[in-house]
Amino acid sequence: MRKPKITVIGAGDVGAATARRLARRRLGEIVVVELDHAAPAAADHGGGVRAGDYDATAGSDVLIVAAGSARAPAASRGEPLDAIVRAVSEAVSRAVRKSRDSIIIMVSEPVDVMCEVARRVSGFPRERVIGVAEALDPALVRASAAAEPGASRGIARRPEPDAADERPAARTVEIADAIVNDGKKIRPCFVYLQGEFGVTGVFVGVPARLGAAGLEGFADLPLTADERAQLRRSAAAAAARSAKLPADLGQR
Repeated sequence: MRKPKITVIGAGDVGAATARRLARRRLGEIVVVELDHAAPAAADHGGGVRAGDYDATAGSDVLIVAAGSARAPAASRGEPLDAIVRAVSEAVSRAVRKSRDSIIIMVSEPVDVMCEVARRVSGFPRERVIGVAEALDPALVRASAAAEPGASRGIARRPEPDAADERPAARTVEIADAIVNDGKKIRPCFVYLQGEFGVTGVFVGVPARLGAAGLEGFADLPLTADERAQLRRSAAAAAARSAKLPADLGQR
């Protein structure tokens, strides 16, 4: 049986931590692409992880994009947002040419905006572009606890403040695991909503059901009118951020 192939694009702290966790979980063949110093050919680095260029990523089932991901908004790092947009656009464009049937997991911050970049550049359906969310929108926390009492602590709880690189890595690997093993698991993640929770046309962090097809459904949450209004405000803010993207992104 063919092992799943998972590519990690970006070998910074978060990307490297993600690759290590993927290898420890034995989720499949792991290829890491270093954006600044990509190797001319794939090389075996042991532990089930290879470093290589984009040719080495061909046929990937999952593409994890961690380009420029320091897990803080670009502006707070003094890094222009358009630089991150360019890096993510190029990474996604080059990777999906080699893996047209893959599922993208976005780690790069700000995740909601970078998910929209990936959606436009790849041309993938919404089911195959998923962003890593460390916690749900506050409007969904109470509703998640009511709908999933056994799992709500894991869905809504923020991780401990230490090990900053390992937190997003752990979330990313949980999403990858649910996909490659067809887990049908509810995980907090950014997905493109099309009317769910009263929101349309934007990536929002919600509890989504993940499996081999990527996004396969949502937790059935009993939202109050106030919670729906709060979620719509969050969605409007996300839409405003994405509205700053170049109008021709993905059309060139």
